[in-house]
Amino acid sequence: MFDYLQITAHYSNAVLVAILPYISDFTKKLDLPIPVPVTTNSVEKFVCFPFAGDVGGSVMLTNGVQFSFRYGYVDGFVAPHSYFNLQDPAEIPRFFGPLNLTQEQALQLARESIQKLGYSLEETFTDQAPEVTMPPTLGTNTVPHYLFRWIDPVNGMTAVEMEVDGAKKIIRMMELMTPSIWRSPPQIPVPQKILKPTPPLTEKASNALVKVLAPEVTNFARSLDVQMEPSRITQMEISEAEIRVKLANGFWFIYESGIMRGFTAPNAVFNLQPGRYQPRRPIKEYLGEWRLNETQAIDVARNAIQKAGYKESDFSADKPPDVIKTKQIGKYIVPRFWVRWIENDKKTGATKTYASVEIDASDARIKSIYLLNSKFQREMPEIEGLSFELPEHSPVAPSAKTPSPLPPSKPDFQ
Repeated sequence: MFDYLQITAHYSNAVLVAILPYISDFTKKLDLPIPVPVTTNSVEKFVCFPFAGDVGGSVMLTNGVQFSFRYGYVDGFVAPHSYFNLQDPAEIPRFFGPLNLTQEQALQLARESIQKLGYSLEETFTDQAPEVTMPPTLGTNTVPHYLFRWIDPVNGMTAVEMEVDGAKKIIRMMELMTPSIWRSPPQIPVPQKILKPTPPLTEKASNALVKVLAPEVTNFARSLDVQMEPSRITQMEISEAEIRVKLANGFWFIYESGIMRGFTAPNAVFNLQPGRYQPRRPIKEYLGEWRLNETQAIDVARNAIQKAGYKESDFSADKPPDVIKTKQIGKYIVPRFWVRWIENDKKTGATKTYASVEIDASDARIKSIYLLNSKFQREMPEIEGLSFELPEHSPVAPSAKTPSPLPPSKPDFQ
């Protein structure tokens, strides 16, 4: 669902000019040893990110400091003297030095840095106890750097990571990755050009699609007892093989090969829509208590397949599933099970059948579901100006022990 941009020099320069004030503000608030304002004369290298709907890129300054900007904020920086980004072990001795901060003092410095940037500890989850990598020692020498890592309780991935130099008492590296702090992107004077644009829907085609999809969405939601307020279609994303429909209440429904494949609730944890299509909801909308065990969750998932009008065997759901259970992070309990059945073709590797169901263990509600079996596909609706192809599904990994990935991460700094 990601559209990629045609990156021209004109567009790239406009993006760089737009994000430099954010970098200057970030630098000033953290009191980094960098002259401000940061100007184009200070830039050694800039790589513009190619994702439509966002404005971002990675910036390397002439002094070697690197920044990343996306989703409306500076989401990371790395100083040349970052030990935990060191590539050449031969350079380790240049990091040796005295340790002038205790772990508690270094942690306090890290949290104060978050607050200086205008974020609360709660929204970044840095109010919780972090994972800590202590300063390494080599013989009698010490690398006086701490690494703190906080986990996002919704997706189970890194929310914030920070390297504190315990000798100089400054931040050497910071990554802010939780979607909880996404902001609106800056406005730029150069319009974005999609690399392979989808022809715009005519009003006639749009109305025809709504007429086809509205009853499909309604019937699918009712069959699964989806509890949501009556709503209307507000957005349609069309590819060569599928249509993704967003309702005003935040639910997404997937229509592929002539049938409804699934849906994603606004506060789903797995099977998320990419990037800004499904922004993070307030943390309270994910929290709950564990009232179902794994066996009960599997029963709910199998029951959902039957409610959708299928047999368990249609998706290999009569066999043991792959189950992921979210973990409690500090005080945050996001009680979700992700139950999946996968069968790939042994010769081609293509996915024959796939079923995934996300269950809220607080109330046994389905938060996301996706059902794939090519034998049930039908012709897509014939609508003037639209054409669809039958999809060829890539193999699905039999085990994924982390939640559905976030939007493409920024490129590694080189």
